[in-house]
Amino acid sequence: MSTLTARFWPKVKKENGCWAWTAGRNSIGYGLIGSGGKMGKPLRAHRVSWEIHKGPIPFGMHVLHRCDNPSCVNPEHLFLGSNYDNVQDMVRKGRNTKGDRHRKTMKIVAARGDENGSCTHPEKVPKGESHFNALMTEIKVIKMREMRRSGHRNKDLAKLFRISPQETSLICNRRRWKHVI
Repeated sequence: MSTLTARFWPKVKKENGCWAWTAGRNSIGYGLIGSGGKMGKPLRAHRVSWEIHKGPIPFGMHVLHRCDNPSCVNPEHLFLGSNYDNVQDMVRKGRNTKGDRHRKTMKIVAARGDENGSCTHPEKVPKGESHFNALMTEIKVIKMREMRRSGHRNKDLAKLFRISPQETSLICNRRRWKHVI
């Protein structure tokens, strides 16, 4: 803990009651500090602050903020609570997602079904060789269909053209590469 403590203090700026964490933060604003190990998981800075000033955190307990500032590491602004206490604190402070902010009630802005771009502008959908992931060319498709008509098995064609037997069947039955005659 002593090396962690030594690395902790240069990253703290004491001002206006809150002690601001000046180093890295996660996506929701909580300070992060490396655990010091080679493959160590980053630790939350407010939890490290609690352990430096008040001692070990009991198993299953959360370190909560009185000031509602996730980057604050001032031990006077921190208190211990259970998961239930953490949820109640979040609701009391109005930080829970509800209404338009909740993922289950958010308006889906991505076009679905008939409004999708592939339906409204089918001419823009790459087909055949122009598709970035195409394994076949029009010439190969024509050759494959000729070989299939002359009696070659799908399994043999699949090996020859380096695609799956299922894909070979779809191409020969004109379910894929429909635009090639």
